[in-house]
Amino acid sequence: MKHCPKCRSEYRDGFQTCSDCGSPLVGKLPDVPGETVPEAELVPVFDPPDPLIGQSLAALLEDNGIKCVLKSEQIPAYADVAMMLRPRWGRLLVLEGDRARAEDLIKKYLSAPAQEEQEGEK
Repeated sequence: MKHCPKCRSEYRDGFQTCSDCGSPLVGKLPDVPGETVPEAELVPVFDPPDPLIGQSLAALLEDNGIKCVLKSEQIPAYADVAMMLRPRWGRLLVLEGDRARAEDLIKKYLSAPAQEEQEGEK
């Protein structure tokens, strides 16, 4: 089978160009940016103590262009028992190349002083 690298359409053997866009067909499609990354390329950057902190830090990284994976290590119905077996809630993982930047963003975020509520925002 051959594929169009632009449209990603599949063609039977014998076709040389894509009938939709005219691109030359290839035997194997190139990877698409944004597809899942093999877990072997991911490294841990933080062990969040609960889902709220984990989701907040994941959003911080994503907002700064760092793709990440938040993995829970708990079993919802057995949260108290699971926390005894694994004292951390989960792990926040990023690509090895983003590790230093992600750790720096997390460190700055966690060490920032809490903002006080301004008058009238209660």
